[in-house]
Amino acid sequence: MFENFSFLLAPMILAFAIWSIYERRLFTRFEGKLKRGIMIWIQPMTWEVRQFLETLPAAVRNGKRFIRKEGREILISEERPWWGRNSWYYIAYVDLNAPDNRLEFRMPASSLAGLILPLLIFPLFFFAFFLDGDLETDGFPFFFLLPILFILVISMGSLMFSHYQERKRLLSILDEAGLKKGFDLADS
Repeated sequence: MFENFSFLLAPMILAFAIWSIYERRLFTRFEGKLKRGIMIWIQPMTWEVRQFLETLPAAVRNGKRFIRKEGREILISEERPWWGRNSWYYIAYVDLNAPDNRLEFRMPASSLAGLILPLLIFPLFFFAFFLDGDLETDGFPFFFLLPILFILVISMGSLMFSHYQERKRLLSILDEAGLKKGFDLADS
């Protein structure tokens, strides 16, 4: 039943890799939509930070770091190459029209899919073994548990640390702009 699955897997992985590279290339750039990616974390803002963001000009820059404002929407990011050593690419987004003061951390859809897909593929392989009758003849396929255990046990600490580093990096951009450390009016 699943004989051609490996034949389909290679083009799917290639398509996913192309999508991921394309999306990462565009995600942290100054140009483009302000609200991009999928929201994965919300952090409350103080009233002082909201007041600071409301008084910002259209854009401020410090090298590759920037805060861009269009209307009442704000993007906080840093232009990064798509081949960076950190697999997490976050931006911070603020909607000043929202009734609550919150800072949204967003990431590309391809990065989130890259975390979720391996966890979904494991049950598919298990289901394929079950339908083919291999569980009755060969017993339980314990070798399928090793990759999932590796992802869950070993990688989760690294993923959470990367999440913490990205949030800290974006908050430092906001702090530096508030203290005017090297930020200039950007060419908008």
